[in-house]
Amino acid sequence: MGKIISLNISREKGVNKEPVESIELKVDHGMVGDAHAGDWHRQVSLLAEESIDFMRNKGLELDPGAFAENITTEGLELAKLPLGTRLTNGQVVLEVTQIGKKCHHGCAIFKQVGDCIMPREGIFTKVIVPGLLRGDNLDIWSVSDAGCRRCGTCCRQGGPALHTPDLELIRSGLLHLDDLITVRQGELAFPPLADRPEPVSHEFLKLAGQNGSWCCTFYDETTKGCRRYAHRPLACGLLDCIDTGPLLALAGQDLLTRFACLAPDDPLLPFVHEHEQHCPCPDLEAIGRDLQQTETLAPLLADLEAAVARDLAFRSRIAATHRLSLAQELFYFGRPLFQLLLPLGVQALNTPAGIRLHYRSR
Repeated sequence: MGKIISLNISREKGVNKEPVESIELKVDHGMVGDAHAGDWHRQVSLLAEESIDFMRNKGLELDPGAFAENITTEGLELAKLPLGTRLTNGQVVLEVTQIGKKCHHGCAIFKQVGDCIMPREGIFTKVIVPGLLRGDNLDIWSVSDAGCRRCGTCCRQGGPALHTPDLELIRSGLLHLDDLITVRQGELAFPPLADRPEPVSHEFLKLAGQNGSWCCTFYDETTKGCRRYAHRPLACGLLDCIDTGPLLALAGQDLLTRFACLAPDDPLLPFVHEHEQHCPCPDLEAIGRDLQQTETLAPLLADLEAAVARDLAFRSRIAATHRLSLAQELFYFGRPLFQLLLPLGVQALNTPAGIRLHYRSR
């Protein structure tokens, strides 16, 4: 097992990189904020401290990042790793794509001592699984190590979307409607491995969160485990710490909706359709842009106040008449509009004069 000695970044190419406490890594990009990031095979560079020591013995005073490496390691023979080797801290995964490179023209170190270690022993990688990297341990994984380590990282980020095969879990009573939440068409959600939310093109069901977060309702923080692991949804069975291909192939396909779970004679079904007709999810992306326009902000907030009030009045009436719990309401009607507006910087306040919305620029 190796470990990370230093994480280094620079805004320009051809200069020493400066140490930082943590770095964010993205798929098809590399290190956020680094000059060498991009959609290519040399997204993140690594060099061993042992290699730097070899150059120090030639009389050079060298700090981590002096060879423009992003990650300085200790305890790993990086130059001997085969192409395709994967490195991980348990969450982030990097894949080795190149060993060494031609020293750039005008390399100051080469000019000084007639040698440079980066072309021989530096390695380059691309990001396979994104995330935050700190001064962690760094392990070598092979493809044969693939699988879910049941670390809870995915569970804490949110419960999975459900797919048609998961309907049997509901019919058999292993999942209840109270465990589910409807994500309606038009809501903003994060696609797998994406770094920004996008409008949902088709509604779907997902496992509800807990304690006001999206952390999966079945995740047990005490045991770091799943309370329904033996009967988990399809997407959970495809979780793999290294190979995200099967999960990405499933994303957005054959999604399960509330309509597939409701009997034709369900007394609430007509109200679900009525709610969709009178309280549809608005174009949140457009609203996010319009909120930046000062001259139209007041009328926009007034329109949204009316929509929020209409949505809440409808929900309150049906919940009272049919004695719905909050969990049942979230299954039948999805999240209320005022909650969907929160990520846009719009907060709802219940005043004696009715619902009032306030916007705070993000």
